Amino acid sequence: MSHYQQLPEGWAVTRLADIAWFGGGKTPSTENRTFWDNGTINWITSKDMKEPIIIDSKIKLSAIGASQSTIYPKGTLLIVTRSGILRRTLPLAITGKESAVNQDIKTVTTPFDGLTEYLYWYFTANENEILEKYQKDGTTVESIDFEKFQNIEVFLPPLEEQERITKQLKTLLQLIEAISSDSDRIKTAIERTKLKILELAMQGKLVPQNPNDEPAADMLRRINPKAKIITDNPHYPQLPENWVLTTIDSVCLYGNSKTIPVSDINAEDWILELEDMESYTGRLLQIKSKKERVISGSRHSFKSGDILFSRLRTYLNKVHLSTNRGFCSTEMIPITPFKCVVSEYLYYWLRSPFFIEYTISCGYGVKMPRLSTSDANKAIIPLPPLDEQKRIVETIQRFHDGFDRITNALN
Repeated sequence: MSHYQQLPEGWAVTRLADIAWFGGGKTPSTENRTFWDNGTINWITSKDMKEPIIIDSKIKLSAIGASQSTIYPKGTLLIVTRSGILRRTLPLAITGKESAVNQDIKTVTTPFDGLTEYLYWYFTANENEILEKYQKDGTTVESIDFEKFQNIEVFLPPLEEQERITKQLKTLLQLIEAISSDSDRIKTAIERTKLKILELAMQGKLVPQNPNDEPAADMLRRINPKAKIITDNPHYPQLPENWVLTTIDSVCLYGNSKTIPVSDINAEDWILELEDMESYTGRLLQIKSKKERVISGSRHSFKSGDILFSRLRTYLNKVHLSTNRGFCSTEMIPITPFKCVVSEYLYYWLRSPFFIEYTISCGYGVKMPRLSTSDANKAIIPLPPLDEQKRIVETIQRFHDGFDRITNALN
């Protein structure tokens, strides 16, 4: 057995059956309520196998029900041997108190608590090999061949070293959990910072103003003589002098997209549904053509450069600037910017806290609130000069690129 030559001195190779004894469980009749009513004794199933130590179970046996079952002591190793989850993972746990188990679980009892803990980590470390080698053939539900598994070879260190190994593993796992928790906090802080950057950008506080820029009011009148100029609004008292307040319908075409029957859409055309877009970021989770979906009804058409805005539950902030043509859910509004506004600036405005708060305040419907087309078009947007819009967009993107690199490094 040359592959054992690298084991440390004092270690041994043994079979599980030589260091442990085994058991299993069953389900007392569910028709006999005396087995279950007012239960106080754990009856563990695979649904309870979510923590290394099981203190509590979803379902409990009464004293009468426990008399129909085997009660295993605290410190018993549990292995799920029959479950669909065995396709990808091997559920393991140790009882934290006396418990019974159902028929899908096998028990492993050893003379020492330290050995039981060591076996838990040993099997966890070898999970993939166990799932590959000990799966039972010819069963409709994935199963472990437990009779075969009882003879699995175990690399066994001295008892004191077993305890040192499990202690070190626990310490490392606690460190990993702490790092993961810190990562989540950092990611949350990054998302909040992104929103704060948008807030500052829409108040004219992100980049310096250039007095040589054409004032936004002059630019807006030149490009869209019908644009609404708002001279008095308490929500934006501190806007820079060369900015202007106007309405969404003055800077873009909102709510006038073509509605196309699904039967008229080509099989290869891109179909964008609400679930394809990630909440709060607008990132695309998947891109599918018509032939890859089972759909009916109709869809809105959109083109490259359009901004796709979800009018349903606007607080989810599903907004995407498209670089391709396609067709989207009718709950999504394609927005075509006019020449007075940079597409990316309008995209960031639609994702800003100011606009989201507005949409929430005037949304209709309780369970699935929506933003009406008329309310959307009446929304006020602060508009900088064109060149400043470009500087704002470049600055936001530079910040976001840096934050995205940090987020990717944490994943």
